[in-house]
Amino acid sequence: MKRLILAAAASLALSACSGGLLRADDASTQAVRMAMAAQVIDHAGVRDTSQVVGLDGRAAVNAQERYQKSFGGSKPLASPVATTEEGAWK
Repeated sequence: MKRLILAAAASLALSACSGGLLRADDASTQAVRMAMAAQVIDHAGVRDTSQVVGLDGRAAVNAQERYQKSFGGSKPLASPVATTEEGAWK
């Protein structure tokens, strides 16, 4: 019986706190929506069903594969330290 009362009290205490954590005020919600809308170039673009011209599927796949491989390479693209011919720091 004691465990049941303790469990009920704990669940009531936790449920009372959980509702306020997920609520956002109107000002922050509006700020987030405005920031997202500012990043969209063409808001009517979602309704444009014409074919995209400029990059075919094969070239897009190759570009995407090169992009993914660029993160897994063990060879650095450039030396992180600039040195002179003698090996001293510049």
